[in-house]
Amino acid sequence: MKLIWQPDNPLWIGFSQALVPGIFLRRPNRFVAYVNVHGKEVRTHVPDPGRLKELMLPGTPVYLAPGDPNKPRKTLYSLLLIQSPDQQHWVSLNTQLPNTVVRMLLKHHQITRFIDFDLLRPEVRYGDSRIDFLLEHRSSKKLCLLEVKSVTLVHDNRWACFPDAPTVRGTRHVRELIHAVQYDDYLASILFVIQRGDSQGVYPNSLTDPAFCAALKDASEAGISLTAMAYTLTPEGIQLQSNVLPVRLTSPD
Repeated sequence: MKLIWQPDNPLWIGFSQALVPGIFLRRPNRFVAYVNVHGKEVRTHVPDPGRLKELMLPGTPVYLAPGDPNKPRKTLYSLLLIQSPDQQHWVSLNTQLPNTVVRMLLKHHQITRFIDFDLLRPEVRYGDSRIDFLLEHRSSKKLCLLEVKSVTLVHDNRWACFPDAPTVRGTRHVRELIHAVQYDDYLASILFVIQRGDSQGVYPNSLTDPAFCAALKDASEAGISLTAMAYTLTPEGIQLQSNVLPVRLTSPD
């Protein structure tokens, strides 16, 4: 699924293809779901391997992204959007979408936190990890490692929570950033991208992954900036929210 940048409206990013509506039926494993599309049961790819139990309820409306007909694959569609339980919002199930959006926004200098940085390249290796983006401050020329985290879990209090399943890889990324700041003179930042429009901020899910929660606290103390943004999704595209959302280190309850 390609995205279309709108120079005259930088808060809107369109989808390049028309999405296909359907009704979610079941999810036999992390990567496969069955969806009713025009009365026919269709096997689809699930790009988000998270638990998603609060979203993947039988009978829930969804939208599918058609696959590239020139690329061989086992499924014709990917499950892109699912409706929130309150039926008020669409939630993205594509964990790669935030990176694609952030890369586009960085290229066009549309993220306030990084307005003074230039994008050097994505997927930069550091230690045993690949960090999502390498930036350079325009005046100081200091390098900045930027890691992006996709968030879909939002509680009734309208606070988003990350992760929704234990993430050893995510914790390792945070620890690598701390090392980069403390020993290699990098700047570093973690950007939580909330893939739905009903959140007022994000905090770490200590009940699901205490190791990630501890690493995030250490990152903040090491001077790593923690930032969150969100967007509202429609079947036609992405409406970016202009406001920066807070990141808390503890539950807001």
